[in-house]
Amino acid sequence: KLLQDLTSLDPAVKEEAIAETEKRLHDEETSQEEESKTTVNRTVINTSASDVANAETVNADAFLAVLEKDAKERAERRKRNEHLANALKEKGNVAFREGDYATAIQRYTEGLEKLRDKQELYTNRAQAYLKIHEYEKALRDCEWALKCNEKFVKAYFLMGKAHLALKHYSESRQCYEKILEIDPQKETLFKDCMHEVNSEEKRMKDEERAMKEFQSGKLAALSIKELLQKLHRPDQSVLYYTGAIRLLTGAVKDCTEQTLFRTNNGFSILKDNEVIRRAFCAERKNTAEVDLSVSLLFLWQAVCTGNEENLRLLLTESGMNAHLPKLLSSGVPEIQKETLALISLYSESENGRRLLVRHQDLSKWLQILMTFVSSTDGRATIAMNVLSDLTEEERFKTQCRVTLSTDVIPLFTQLL
Repeated sequence: KLLQDLTSLDPAVKEEAIAETEKRLHDEETSQEEESKTTVNRTVINTSASDVANAETVNADAFLAVLEKDAKERAERRKRNEHLANALKEKGNVAFREGDYATAIQRYTEGLEKLRDKQELYTNRAQAYLKIHEYEKALRDCEWALKCNEKFVKAYFLMGKAHLALKHYSESRQCYEKILEIDPQKETLFKDCMHEVNSEEKRMKDEERAMKEFQSGKLAALSIKELLQKLHRPDQSVLYYTGAIRLLTGAVKDCTEQTLFRTNNGFSILKDNEVIRRAFCAERKNTAEVDLSVSLLFLWQAVCTGNEENLRLLLTESGMNAHLPKLLSSGVPEIQKETLALISLYSESENGRRLLVRHQDLSKWLQILMTFVSSTDGRATIAMNVLSDLTEEERFKTQCRVTLSTDVIPLFTQLL
């Protein structure tokens, strides 16, 4: 046990073992001196001072030899265990990528049984726990990883995620601040993480306030839910739904109504209502279908203006990836103009642009947006503003570089 503690990775355990070793060596020397004196007094054997010194040297050499042998055995055993732990980690990674988080956790756990101080196994397991919403377990694994390496950035990152999921906003911020303290080069990651915490905290506060207003019976709050219920009535005419959408747009005045629209599944209108979806998605629209599409675009602008969470939800709603390019290419000036106005809500802010870049293949948009440049109405101004905003994103420039000569230069040449 003492030999194991001397090679422990825990400084406190190692220091205690050194102290205990010195004490035992001292006690051994004292015992030998007393035994020598006793033997001389009984005149059984005459031990000289040099004999005692030689005996001490032999004892010390023997101790060091045992220690060296044990260290070599431990190094070989650790090498074998590390090989096994790495193999189990890879198996866990495969299961994680396949979405089999239970198996991933099991493999990481088996790896830790082979090597208790392998920090990557703790953070990998913490990541799997986050996927199955076991946030407390994820926190514990991150703490163990930091005991192995107090400057392990990934552990602080995942710990921040776990705290955020548990609504521990202050603790989450502290984790991300620690990342920047350890590695100042992680400033972009730090900003993204802090923005996520701030957005989530704001979202929760907005929803709590909106719920209070709804429960207190405020007319504006109640009207949102009532109008959404009317929109969810099946088998009504296109004109009926267009009127309800316009009334709903007029009812959205501030953040409270925007929040209630979101929390009452307002963004599921297209998915849940067959009549609205069919009219909105029609390739060739009649007058009633055009009015419904324009009204719906007005509604989305109303509920998304200044509301980052609603912008995110709308863009991630099923089908929106395909809808926006189609709306831009619809050939109906009213629909194109309001689609451009909606897209400009994203392009005006850094986080909105990142949402667009993340969820849309913007290389396809370049030629579409360029076609509006020669228009004589408001579409040209909005399109150029959107393009100008998007050039702030490096990923957009990278995507569009290859199509610049085919999609941009010919159109500019034509205009000139």
